[in-house]
Amino acid sequence: MTDISTKNIILSIFKSSQGLNYINILLSSLISLFLLYINFKFDIGIYILGLIIGIFVTILIINYPKIWLYTFVIIMGLFFHSRSEGVTVIDVVSAMYFNGSIVIWFVNKVMLQKEKAAYNLGDWFILAFFFFLIFNFIIAYINQANLFTWIREYLVISLVLLYFPIKSIIKTEEELKKFLAFFAVVLIGVGIYQGYLYYTKLNEIIIQYAFELSTGVNVNQTIYTTATIFGFVFTFHQVKKKNEIQILIFTGFMLISLIATFSRTFWVILAVFIGLMFVFFPAEKKISIVKYLIFLFIIFFALAFLLMKENLFLYLQVILERFTSSADGTRDMSVVARLVEWETLFKKIGQHPLSGSGLGKVFTFYSPIQLFTYHTDVIHNGFLFIIYRVGIPTALLYFAFIIFYNIKAYNNLILSIKFGNNFELSLGISTFVCYLVLYIANITSAQYFYRDGLIVVSLLCFFTDYLGR
Repeated sequence: MTDISTKNIILSIFKSSQGLNYINILLSSLISLFLLYINFKFDIGIYILGLIIGIFVTILIINYPKIWLYTFVIIMGLFFHSRSEGVTVIDVVSAMYFNGSIVIWFVNKVMLQKEKAAYNLGDWFILAFFFFLIFNFIIAYINQANLFTWIREYLVISLVLLYFPIKSIIKTEEELKKFLAFFAVVLIGVGIYQGYLYYTKLNEIIIQYAFELSTGVNVNQTIYTTATIFGFVFTFHQVKKKNEIQILIFTGFMLISLIATFSRTFWVILAVFIGLMFVFFPAEKKISIVKYLIFLFIIFFALAFLLMKENLFLYLQVILERFTSSADGTRDMSVVARLVEWETLFKKIGQHPLSGSGLGKVFTFYSPIQLFTYHTDVIHNGFLFIIYRVGIPTALLYFAFIIFYNIKAYNNLILSIKFGNNFELSLGISTFVCYLVLYIANITSAQYFYRDGLIVVSLLCFFTDYLGR
């Protein structure tokens, strides 16, 4: 990446296709203050909050899209860590900001500016998916699913549509580089906070057994894995040593954050990816891979020593055992539990193969780990998740959308290898590989329907669209 000064980043963030309209800013501020006063005076809470956010988002996404884009990245960092029971304030604000942005962008684009939003078959696939998904509400009602959960799942899944406004804002390579730099800073902050949560979690218990060290903060695995892959690939294609070291440090932070989740699936995927790079890359790149890995492990061991202290060797043993246990296959009880869950899901899909059972629908199966009948709306397979919820025909629209952009990413990769510069080549390799990562990870968890997974999908589609221009 080229050198980017702080001054240039700030100026580029606040630069818009339209000049700053201070009257609009002043007016919206006065309206917001008035609404806040009404809120505190009469305690009408969430409605006023929604109205304030709606006005704020409308002004930003229409008049100052770059400001919207960077506030979106900051709020996204908060959104990733809101995983408590029930609906939190962050959930509400994020839903209003993200989903409201999508609606406002489409209304402005299609109804006000009279421009088309869909430019290829993949775009039409995903728009058709969400159109038909509206009628799934009737299915959920008939099957007595929790309708509030239906709304929540619909809103979460629709995060994938964020790639529409993002690709309309970022047009040039310089803009994309600045966006990635800012995104990386936010992810480092997310990773540091997650490390803090893990460290705090360990301090709240008295460690008597090794397994207690494996109680990771089990969120954001998708974003950490894809960020590590992007960082690792981009490190190889830097002209300046300073940029290479900066990206490598970022990669180290993402790798450590991923390790702290104790998610074996993503550990194995990342290890396979690095192994394939070592096999197919030329000799000089193999040397670089070894150097980078040594550097990353030095960062990891240094932080592990500072945080774990007397438990360091026990911690490393737990990580090693956790990683090698992936080779147990069907002897692993977690794998057995997944197989039992999938078998139950296949039977239930057979009951409603065309319509599905509805978003938010709970299903039951007997867990061989907990040794009791489990009632849950969590499905540990993204492919079965969507088929069970919405039926085969509607699910095929979503799969067609993913496959379309995956094929386009492959074509971009070939063109980048032949004609692209270092940045385009790095982006092409990383994007294509991360599509494959999601396919694999989606077998054991619903990556296409988790917050970070959906953000990753939307960004991958944006990167694919950018390279295909």
